[in-house]
Amino acid sequence: MPSQSSDEKSSQLRDIISRLESPITDVKNLQALLTAPLHSINILPPQYIRHNTHPLPTNSLIVAKHIPTFQRILLEHITPTWEPILKEDGSFNLVEQYFCPDAFSFTSPVSAEIAANAYSTILSLPLTSHSISFLIMLSKSYPVDVLWSSYFSKIQSNRRERHPITWEDCIRNISAIPSKVANALGPTGDIPKELEYGPYFDNVSLRTEVLVSSLRYGHSKEDYDAASYLLTKLVNIGVFPPSKPSLPSQPSFFKSTLRAIRAKIRTQGQHSSSWPKVISALPSTLTLQAILISLFSHIDTVHCDLDGSSKTRGLVKREATLLRCVLGDPVKDKTEIWDGVSAVVIGRDWDISHARTFVCWIAGAVKGKPDFQGAIRLLQYHLLSPNSRLQH
Repeated sequence: MPSQSSDEKSSQLRDIISRLESPITDVKNLQALLTAPLHSINILPPQYIRHNTHPLPTNSLIVAKHIPTFQRILLEHITPTWEPILKEDGSFNLVEQYFCPDAFSFTSPVSAEIAANAYSTILSLPLTSHSISFLIMLSKSYPVDVLWSSYFSKIQSNRRERHPITWEDCIRNISAIPSKVANALGPTGDIPKELEYGPYFDNVSLRTEVLVSSLRYGHSKEDYDAASYLLTKLVNIGVFPPSKPSLPSQPSFFKSTLRAIRAKIRTQGQHSSSWPKVISALPSTLTLQAILISLFSHIDTVHCDLDGSSKTRGLVKREATLLRCVLGDPVKDKTEIWDGVSAVVIGRDWDISHARTFVCWIAGAVKGKPDFQGAIRLLQYHLLSPNSRLQH
């Protein structure tokens, strides 16, 4: 049997789209219309193959070209009418596959691309209970690190291919979700816990930490630039507060991620950290300083500033190791980070507990190669500062 031309495939897809936009009176017809495109790109769950009574040729559907159209039609025409019927029949997953492909389809190369388009399509339309439920699914199954590793990293490696959604678009969409949901539901609306401002960005922070940690080996400058773009966006929307937040509704990147970062230092070793490269890629001094202030404010401090016990010294060394993992060594060839550190450390009134950690890190006590000149510079500041607690 001769293969169909691209014009014939397009004609069949246009026919399916047209029929989905028209009144549908039979659930079996709807199931047939929904299964054919999914089967053509190999993400139709096996239990629904029996509904594919009019199959399309393989790869008839082009995700970037056709999926946004299907998503819009499903949101505007299908889910408002057919969701209860499809759920009762046990086939609503056919609709969900067009937005958030399930675990069966997760390894398919098109799944993350479908999810990236779903974020964009949903946020371009007025939000409804149906689309909000899809956003909850997407935030769980296709968070920012999954989109990067499964889809956007491939875009970076193949610049000749044109993609309608960029990494920047993706970050803007993910960052806009809590505010758009809150505006859509109004002051009296019941916002789902997963999409509330604080919990949502705490989860984004955790997934960002996973993304940064994945960049340890064999990645390009573009990869680190992409991660730094994400951090910059989180700084701009307030996810790096200058002090520890007191309310659950206030997100904090380091409140959410320091436990995971410390765990990876213990298991993987501080030399494997990709954080210094990502921090070095930050394009703005103000962004760097905001991250530094937030990091320094979230490190653990000792209860008695001048306690010399082994337990206290161990805590100071642990936090100095954390700074070295995230910021690297304060050496001359990392002038951007070191200039930012100097401005933040010297420009703010830190207590003695912080000063001990700074000195331990900068002097190199965590690796046995002391830089006493750098440490003395900090000590001199704290001794000479009129507000310094070291004078008392």
